[in-house]
Amino acid sequence: MKTKQEIEKIADNYIDNMESRSFWDSFISGYETCQKEYEEKLHWIPVEERLPENREHVLIKVLRSDKSTYIVTGSIVLDSKLGIYWQSGNATQLNVTHWLSLSFL
Repeated sequence: MKTKQEIEKIADNYIDNMESRSFWDSFISGYETCQKEYEEKLHWIPVEERLPENREHVLIKVLRSDKSTYIVTGSIVLDSKLGIYWQSGNATQLNVTHWLSLSFL
């Protein structure tokens, strides 16, 4: 038979363990939320899915004719006379496949 002091110690340890577990669960939940938000900000967006704002500087993945890709900064230009095109430096004939916002930097 356990004494009152032993039972109180067991109860205290149980409560401490539950508080610690509750803290840990909250920590993990917060971490997972932050990780999801961070990954969403670092998500390469296919140009078929969505385009950035007009003239917003973003990172772009450009597809070369040999099917390799490279990454540069650039922007999409919506021009009433020339239409829609991607621009990076002086280059305007770009086959852009994805873009990534720089707003998280």
